[in-house]
Amino acid sequence: MEPSKFNLSDGFKLLARVEALRSDQRGSLTLLAGMMVFLVTIFGVLAFDTNMAIYNRIVAQNAVDSAADSAALWEARGCNMLQNLNNLHYTIDLGLGIAEDAAAAACIVSAALLAAELVADAFFGAGEATIRPARMITCTVCDTMPFIDLAQQLFYAMIMPVEQAIVDATPYIAFANANACARGSGADTVGDAIGGALSTVLSSIGVSMPGVSGISSAISSVLGAIPIYAVPLDPNDFGLLDPEDKGLYVKKKDNNGWPLDQPEWVGIAGDVGGYIGCEDLGAPPPLEEAEEDAKSLDWDGTYGWDDQYFFGWPGFSTWIAGKKQQDELLGLGNLVWLNGGMKNSDYLQNADQVSKTMWTGSVTGKGNLQIPGYVAIASSQIQGTPVICHGAADAKGTLIKVYLPGSSPTSVEDYFIYH
Repeated sequence: MEPSKFNLSDGFKLLARVEALRSDQRGSLTLLAGMMVFLVTIFGVLAFDTNMAIYNRIVAQNAVDSAADSAALWEARGCNMLQNLNNLHYTIDLGLGIAEDAAAAACIVSAALLAAELVADAFFGAGEATIRPARMITCTVCDTMPFIDLAQQLFYAMIMPVEQAIVDATPYIAFANANACARGSGADTVGDAIGGALSTVLSSIGVSMPGVSGISSAISSVLGAIPIYAVPLDPNDFGLLDPEDKGLYVKKKDNNGWPLDQPEWVGIAGDVGGYIGCEDLGAPPPLEEAEEDAKSLDWDGTYGWDDQYFFGWPGFSTWIAGKKQQDELLGLGNLVWLNGGMKNSDYLQNADQVSKTMWTGSVTGKGNLQIPGYVAIASSQIQGTPVICHGAADAKGTLIKVYLPGSSPTSVEDYFIYH
């Protein structure tokens, strides 16, 4: 068999084919497009995560602003209700005070008319006919004095518990509405939002606690199930723990003047005049009988009153709300990476040991990549006319410069805690 002869034309054909292969660019665009799609996807995910972080921050601040504003609004409504009741209290006491003073004056006048009647009888014999009818009228008015005092006593016993109920209930109503606003604004539960940021919160106010990160996760898991979306930084100061002593910062105070302070001597003077000027009359009955009838209706038997009223208004309250941490969109922090020290030949020869030759830890070394959570704070108070014994009811809720509560409140322009 003869050996094959080299054909020069075959060599040229092979060379042409190699040259054509080198110059053939078909498929390169597909590879480039695939790489670009991957890069665009990665940058898109990063952009989305960044937008989510910005969104969380905005939501946290909007939520706490709405909570603080709502709390102040309901505090203002509570103060306005108290002021309207104080105005009613004042008006009723004013009318009853004038009426009791008039009744006491009628009692004193009846004593003077009795003296005039005796003089007229002694000199003219006409006192009973001319003066007694007027004395009977004044004694009729005098007999109303214990009932007027009773009416004021019953009114005071009725209106004060109503006002106290407003003082006690307003912090809880404000708290409920603040939570509703924070939830509607997109806040997460306080346990979820703050649990992970506890260490940051403590460090921001200068408190250092070892092992606080473990405590944070426990707090988050427990409190995250409680549907509370905003809380005041000082719940006791806001009145949630002690509404009667704290509450609206509206306190019962003694009045220092008429008409809420009806002096006792007015009733005593009328009492003396009534006993002198009306005791001998059968119709109307003597003042003594009117007093006994009033006592049967729960009159305490003491003339005059010294009513208390509610006065004051709330100071600032500072609220906290936030958004919890979230895993980033594609879980890039938990990608499974092959061990770079493994040779291909080793891999092929030990395919059954793949699970031992792969690294499954986080690419960051610190767990999942996450979108940070944010905690925001906001302060509010009510403005307008304070609650007084008598005046305009025009309290309004408003957001104010942020204050951190304490014995010496610290003001801050804006305050974010992220974790």
